Amino acid sequence: MGKEPERKRDAASAVPGKEKPSRLARHRREEARLRKRLALSLSAILVAAFCVGSLLDLPVLNFPRGAWRWLRERVASSGGNEGGETERYLFQVHPQSGKKLGDTVSVLLGVTGSREAEDGEDLLYLALFTFRPDRGELEVYVIPEMLMTYDASGKPVRLRESLRGEKGEDLLRSTVGNLSGAGVDYLVLCDFPEAVLTAQSLGLPPVLLEEEARFLDPLTGERQTVLAGQRIGDADRLLYHLLATDRPDYWDGYFQRVERLKGYLPGALQALSEAEGGGTLEDLLGHGGRTILVPGTGSAPRDAAYVASMLKAAVRAAGREIPCRGVPRVEVLNGCGVPELGRKVGGRLADMGIPLGDTGRNAKTVVNGEEVNDFSYQESLIICRSVDPRVKAFARYLGVQLSVREVREEPGAGAEVVLIAGRDLST
Repeated sequence: MGKEPERKRDAASAVPGKEKPSRLARHRREEARLRKRLALSLSAILVAAFCVGSLLDLPVLNFPRGAWRWLRERVASSGGNEGGETERYLFQVHPQSGKKLGDTVSVLLGVTGSREAEDGEDLLYLALFTFRPDRGELEVYVIPEMLMTYDASGKPVRLRESLRGEKGEDLLRSTVGNLSGAGVDYLVLCDFPEAVLTAQSLGLPPVLLEEEARFLDPLTGERQTVLAGQRIGDADRLLYHLLATDRPDYWDGYFQRVERLKGYLPGALQALSEAEGGGTLEDLLGHGGRTILVPGTGSAPRDAAYVASMLKAAVRAAGREIPCRGVPRVEVLNGCGVPELGRKVGGRLADMGIPLGDTGRNAKTVVNGEEVNDFSYQESLIICRSVDPRVKAFARYLGVQLSVREVREEPGAGAEVVLIAGRDLST
């Protein structure tokens, strides 16, 4: 009986797979388990780090987002012109989220200069470029830098001074978006020296003057005179001619700028489309001046590539009609009979940077088939007679500026925006 347990141990040791592992084998298994755990831990840490980097768009840790963005752009560019599909431009992809923007993309271009401002640069020129890349269309809306807005504290500031305060770029984008009726997807700020050097690098065509022109250097205020029959080819004088005038009235100069751009832009884009060496557009920026893209990519070369893609899309519009317009003039009617109220309200609008039409007439109504004065307006009213979305948005912007609650759309002839001044504006 004493040998029975020993027989059982011998029998167990003889069963296949029941061998007792050696000390060396157990050690190797432990090392394998340790390496596996270490690899899993490192993988988890890297995945977590890249997820955080992508969510926060951290410069070093956003590799997955950048890789996905790069792959998507390569696929879009490789298949963009096949099967009749239209070209895709870099700026159609949001530089931070990687999402494709809509069919319409709006770019606000601002040219800045010091103007001896101690607390920041002033805006010398503003224009909203609206692209419809899939259709090769471009529209330009020249924004008056003298219009008013309100900063975060409620203080009134002109658009030309909006960059001086905190979050000035956001204030500028939101205000232009409101008064134009278009969400501003990009803000491109270019200082005047950079604008001159860029114009030189593009080789913009000269302007042949049919009559004598006088204009002011927007930085120094020096007067420039060009005689009829001369060509303006120097980049600096070319920009002075397009961006500034010496008209004594600001609004006369503003509408003159709109007309000059309207006459110059189609020919300039046509010349650029026919020029050789279009690849140099990738080196558009970095001439020694300063250009800011908002929202940016975090990389100066990539920001330059975005701006270059905007210019390429503009060049594609060559040969098409390019609408180029400015804000409408506002007609003011006396709607309550207070003497000279139209002119007084017109002066208030002028102080706010609003372009004026006629201010000396009374509101009218028809009684028994006869037109008579209508002085029944206790509260002011704004009438928009245009179906243009830009004009409608400007009418709403005017209502906010004057605290006029009713903005009515009544398409018809006459001034595009009419303000009937009621008794609420007489005090």
